[in-house]
Amino acid sequence: MLFATTLLTIRTPLRAPPDAAPSWEALAAKLDTASTDDERAFRQDLESGRAARACSLASQRLFDLPDGEAPRLTLFRDTAAWCPYCEKVWLVLEEKRVPYEVKKVNMNCYGDKPAWFRWLTSSASEGAQRANFEALLRRVDGELAASGGPYFLGADLSLVDCMFAPFLERMAASLPYYKALTLRRNDGWPRLEQWFLAMESCASSSGRRLKAIGRCQSVPEAEDFAAEIDGSDGSWSLPLPEDDGSLLQPLQGLGAGADAARSE
Repeated sequence: MLFATTLLTIRTPLRAPPDAAPSWEALAAKLDTASTDDERAFRQDLESGRAARACSLASQRLFDLPDGEAPRLTLFRDTAAWCPYCEKVWLVLEEKRVPYEVKKVNMNCYGDKPAWFRWLTSSASEGAQRANFEALLRRVDGELAASGGPYFLGADLSLVDCMFAPFLERMAASLPYYKALTLRRNDGWPRLEQWFLAMESCASSSGRRLKAIGRCQSVPEAEDFAAEIDGSDGSWSLPLPEDDGSLLQPLQGLGAGADAARSE
């Protein structure tokens, strides 16, 4: 009897539970109903490929390409828009207004790092490595001063800025949390802050700006920075705080009002 019951159980087809999830079409309709006019316009600009500013959400950038023509170039970049090597190409395409489409992939291997760079990703704060790193930042600041700024070659953005931007942006975003070191608004390298502000004023840069990031391996000295980055001090709450010059994440140069914080 037990054997027969087992066979009957095996032969009886299992019925899948009813699918209660809404369809993609229903979700899209719900999103459209809840969206503001500005949010709809933002998505339309992204879809058109002709938005005024670069954006990490864009799947294509057409610039002055005639209607009906497809870009001949494909930019493969990481999904999180964090890879600095992808960003160097991305910046040049934007500045040169070269039409391209975007294919997003996950990239994890970045190759060997120099000794000073290992300090950025180590679990401890080695004094010699940090001193070397800060010396390099002073050298970078000196080069900006020698050029007259705000860019590396003077008044106009160049390929040099496109090569430096991905790395300096990531350092500014992660070092406060990870190493209790700020690149922005630091009196040790004032020209660097002027360079950041100039880069943020560019249409190719402001829309793909990085936000301060938290790391699981932070140092004790970074607790105050961690609270602002994590939002536990209320810094993520709307309305956005007034920028009195002390914010870890400066708000100048974004080209957007407080309402933009509620959108993509």
